[in-house]
Amino acid sequence: MSSTSQNTPQNTPQHQPKSSRIKAFLLDLASSIPFLHPTSTQLQSYRSRVLNFPRKLTSSEVSGSLGDLGTLIPLVVTLARQGSISLPATLFFGGLTNLLNGIYHDLPLPTQPMKAISAVAIAEGMTRQEVTASGVIVGWVVFLIGVTGLIEAVNKVVPREVVSGLQLGLGVKLAGLGVKWITDLPWFSQLDSITLGVVSFCLAMFLLKTENDKHLSETSTPSSKATIGQWKRYLPPTALTLFLVGLICAAITLSTAEPGTYTLPLKFLGPPVAFWAVGDLSGQDWRVGFTELALPQVPLTTLNAVISLCALADTLYPTSTASDGKHKPRLSRKEIAVSIGLMNGVFCLFGSMPNCHGAGGLAGQHKFGARNGASIMFLGLVKMAAGVLFGASALTLFEAIPMSILGVLLGVSGAELAVTGVYSCSLPRPGSPPPSQRETKTGYFVMMITAVVIVGSGKTQYGVLAGLFCHLLYGDGIRQYRGMCRKETKEEEEEMVEDNREESTDESNEGSEGGNV
Repeated sequence: MSSTSQNTPQNTPQHQPKSSRIKAFLLDLASSIPFLHPTSTQLQSYRSRVLNFPRKLTSSEVSGSLGDLGTLIPLVVTLARQGSISLPATLFFGGLTNLLNGIYHDLPLPTQPMKAISAVAIAEGMTRQEVTASGVIVGWVVFLIGVTGLIEAVNKVVPREVVSGLQLGLGVKLAGLGVKWITDLPWFSQLDSITLGVVSFCLAMFLLKTENDKHLSETSTPSSKATIGQWKRYLPPTALTLFLVGLICAAITLSTAEPGTYTLPLKFLGPPVAFWAVGDLSGQDWRVGFTELALPQVPLTTLNAVISLCALADTLYPTSTASDGKHKPRLSRKEIAVSIGLMNGVFCLFGSMPNCHGAGGLAGQHKFGARNGASIMFLGLVKMAAGVLFGASALTLFEAIPMSILGVLLGVSGAELAVTGVYSCSLPRPGSPPPSQRETKTGYFVMMITAVVIVGSGKTQYGVLAGLFCHLLYGDGIRQYRGMCRKETKEEEEEMVEDNREESTDESNEGSEGGNV
């Protein structure tokens, strides 16, 4: 008996070796991230998605995969032209992220350049080392926010009306930027002109209307089927058509360009797609990357690339209610935060630019036809091939694509995100009755305040703060937060009672065992 009592303390966490405690912590951390320890059923579903990829890759999925190029190409071209990123590595690792996300989530989850970092890097002419440092910092910060569960605390604090306002404000900003790209061009003096933008916009509206009619015709009842001409059923998808027009215009531009305008002829292969990017970073690079690039990006990534993205996925791709009656979200905020953290904390070490998922990209890809992971698996393979095969000439190809067509793609994507934000604000909360007229008007007001401040100031975090104050002072925020605190306190008390009951049961069992001995 005495030897047993002397050895017992050695099994407690306080008396375990430090290496064992660290190992136990890492194992617990890994077990909290589902995609790091997939079950056999999940592995089977991943295998099925890979094998069924050719069958699921329809023309609509290909078109949807191109819906985010209006954001991707201009930012990547500008940053690569000034030497702030490595284009081959950015294409390769961006494509690899697309491919992995398509297999895991089976959703058109976008991979976009981080907007705040890109904007500051373009405006200030940041070096590749500073941009790399910022990507690594943001990656590991967001990773910690995800694995520690802080992202759920942020989601509880930020109400749905503010998230809808965030989507509305960002959608209006993106659409306005697309319009500006077009209106900054001349009318007729060159191929990339306002005229081409107007023609592309009219073509996009006609094709989108046809796609909507085809969808209604397939889903409506026989008595209310939408009438659609037989010839319209064979029209190509919108984004695919616009991209093909852009490639034709790019070919014309390159073939008629004056010597020295573009780097011609095009070359295969080129710089390596992966290299150790942090080997030449100095302390100054880390300081600038943290203070000027990472700090403004972290709140934007947390709000738009995690919370807003997951809310948008619930609206566009709703799931059935779980057996216990609770709402089952389409995407896990924790998994998305960890995904963003790993793809930057790891891939930026090898030359990738800082990337994230974004609500605008998801809205654009959905608008142009993407419905499952096959779309971004296709896009990922194309980007990886472009990075490997056309690494030396990818910048020339991207520069030749007309900004007027990219502006139309960006404008339509932004409009879809804004409309989805307004629509999601009108929906009842999961498990709650429909809101009253007063609650609906108050929610719309909070949403509009958030969106107006985002558009007016150009700062996402300012809009979110304004929406939070409006929710607290004008809406029902104080009452909701009090109810939330009471609910958490009640749950904690119930857990304590349950723990005490289990301890009492264990002690009684030990006493009975001692009596038997």
